[in-house]
Amino acid sequence: MGVADMRTFFLTFLLAGCNPLVCGENTVVWHDVCVGEQPLDLADELEDLEACTPRIAGDELDVERGCVQGACVGDPVSAALERIGAPGVCGTQPDSDIMRCRFSAIPDLAFQARAVPGAIPPKPDPSAPILLFEISGNYDGASPSGLGIGIPIACFLDELGEPSAVITGPVDDEWAVGAATWDDLGVSVFDTSGSDSVVSADGRVDLVRMFVPGAR
Repeated sequence: MGVADMRTFFLTFLLAGCNPLVCGENTVVWHDVCVGEQPLDLADELEDLEACTPRIAGDELDVERGCVQGACVGDPVSAALERIGAPGVCGTQPDSDIMRCRFSAIPDLAFQARAVPGAIPPKPDPSAPILLFEISGNYDGASPSGLGIGIPIACFLDELGEPSAVITGPVDDEWAVGAATWDDLGVSVFDTSGSDSVVSADGRVDLVRMFVPGAR
């Protein structure tokens, strides 16, 4: 599947003013300027990404297998807690039995799993499988090839190949890649620079999610 055939999503942000600019087709108003034409083929955008500079090689991550600190997506919660440590802050999703917890010893590492039915307060079911791992912030682990937080998105493309989905959005007067997903591997990376908005992207990975392939 070519880059042009990827399931691609474009985020656009419109700022209204007293005298709004009138921009051409496939453009948006951003900070009182017309952002260049929205890319219809992502090949150039992906080729223009900052070249890969990996982290120092480590053994904490196995991104392709969805593993962190020796625990993997699909493992029972009890096994993950035995390898990584006790959960810290946990929260449930509205109208859902899915919980999201951070690890006490590694606050920049979180997981999702099902809660014990009817438990008060809610707690993750030790026998339930880990549905997702998420690393962010100052997590300093890495894979043997140097994948991790704070490196260019290009490193993940070099290692994992062509993504199945890409999110782009306007940054200053250009378009930037803000996220990429590999559904077949169960991996998503995000360049948000501390924000949920792609418009603050700086070309480097701020968050990595590893999930059951095909379950995004």
